[in-house]
Amino acid sequence: MRPGAAVLGVAMVVMAVVMGPEPCHGVQMQYHLPQLLRSHAHFQPLILQQDSGPLWFTQTLDHFNPQDYRTFQQRYYESVDYFVDPNGPIFLDICGEYRCRGIRDSFYLTLAEEMEAAYVTLEHRYYGDSIPGQDLSTENLAYLSTGEALYDLANFRNYYQVCM
Repeated sequence: MRPGAAVLGVAMVVMAVVMGPEPCHGVQMQYHLPQLLRSHAHFQPLILQQDSGPLWFTQTLDHFNPQDYRTFQQRYYESVDYFVDPNGPIFLDICGEYRCRGIRDSFYLTLAEEMEAAYVTLEHRYYGDSIPGQDLSTENLAYLSTGEALYDLANFRNYYQVCM
């Protein structure tokens, strides 16, 4: 697969999640997305105006046990350089199974500027500095699952949306 095709695919998924099937701010996604992507076929990466450094979110350790109130600190980064409208879009980028190194020059920042959006990237549990517990023992790794990671995203999304 060509790198450009992969970037295009990821961008389309992000935009579909952010904008949904309904018109967002009066713009039909079916028309706006292809036009936006074509206009940035050869984009120049932006230089982030200011790096806020890492931020921390108190995340639930076990989303599947309502009697378990344990938490851990999950790292995230944000860029609100282009965020104008309090009801505007927020792009949530997920650092995969690797250490999150913060907001980088990327196509997502170009989209954030175009859409006047906030851009947030969340570190995956058990990677980087977002490690629950003191070690990577079998007991602690019991909370490393796709289900827990998906609930992390949903929980963080709810928190972040309220904080904006």
